[in-house]
Amino acid sequence: MSRDKLIGKTREDQRIVSQLDSAQIMGSGDLDVYATPAMVAFMEYTSKELIKDVLQENETSVGIRIDVRHLKPTNVGKEIRAVATVNKVDDKKITLKVDVFESDTLIGTCLHERYIVDKYSFGQNLTR
Repeated sequence: MSRDKLIGKTREDQRIVSQLDSAQIMGSGDLDVYATPAMVAFMEYTSKELIKDVLQENETSVGIRIDVRHLKPTNVGKEIRAVATVNKVDDKKITLKVDVFESDTLIGTCLHERYIVDKYSFGQNLTR
């Protein structure tokens, strides 16, 4: 599949919020609720999985931007789902919208950009 054919493609993933996902455990807050950093990781995971089928064997994608809004709290033990949709493809940069729901309630949303890189040479560009 060519990258341009990704536009409009969606993926949905579900999971149960675990104690390890709580703001208390992650250190991002004092309450025993779903942590924003855990939600961001879930959004990135769903996005990464959505676009992986268009990558060559030597390619992977990395997150380069995420503008997130955590709209409502969610308790540990609740089922959540992330829905990622590709909005734009600009060569190696892919822009997605990701919404996270508890039941039918929107609890988070983001604009996320991923960039396709060569997985073998990418590490060589890191500052040592």
